[in-house]
Amino acid sequence: MFLLTFQLSLFKIFHFKVLKIFVIFNLYAFNHLNSPFS
Repeated sequence: MFLLTFQLSLFKIFHFKVLKIFVIFNLYAFNHLNSPFS
């Protein structure tokens, strides 16, 4: 039972970090693509 909750919390942290990196990358790419045309 402890192992299951540990894996779940680890997955949550990992998922959150990946999501944050994805959002930052999207914002950076969006700004980078828009800057030459603005």
